[in-house]
Amino acid sequence: MRIYLTLLSLLLSSALFAQKSAYTTSLVNAVATFNTSNNTTDYTNLIQELEKLDALNTKDWVPSYYLALIHTRISINNSKNAEVHADNALIWAKKSIAINSNDETNCMFAMAHIAKMAINPLMRYVKYQSVIYDYLGKAKKINPNNPRPYILEAKLQLNLPRLFGGGCKQAKPFIIKAQQLLDSQLPQSILPTWGKLSLSELREGCPI
Repeated sequence: MRIYLTLLSLLLSSALFAQKSAYTTSLVNAVATFNTSNNTTDYTNLIQELEKLDALNTKDWVPSYYLALIHTRISINNSKNAEVHADNALIWAKKSIAINSNDETNCMFAMAHIAKMAINPLMRYVKYQSVIYDYLGKAKKINPNNPRPYILEAKLQLNLPRLFGGGCKQAKPFIIKAQQLLDSQLPQSILPTWGKLSLSELREGCPI
């Protein structure tokens, strides 16, 4: 009986390890696909894959983070369905930050609200600006070396109407800081590393 229980335990451990390994491999591949995509990519298959991974491991913040990020990207670049995708971004961002309130999820929570604001900045800035800056501040406090909060803040400052204190002059310090941090960022297989394209676009609009 003892031998039987030992063998059963080994079999179960092997099965769990194989399942975990398959999940990790699929997640790495999904993130790699996202990292090589651009703003005009059809994300349908990637969304479906990430939703499956999210269902497989409800304690991992990474799938819901990337789902929020994808819906945010679609919303900002597709005015036809911007509201629907911005709402989806908020749903996934809330799930991700509930699982793990770290610098990336706080940054993503702010970004999802930026997507909502971007639909009509003049009408929505007052409503969303406090929560956006609050969560960007939390992200920077948790990890001062993360370039993404500075990239988002630079975008906000550059694109805001002068009425709300926007402009290139206000954006430059954040662009410079983001560039310094991004240059020292190490490659990651799963954790977020996005920002190079966004920073390049910012530097075109506001040379430093």
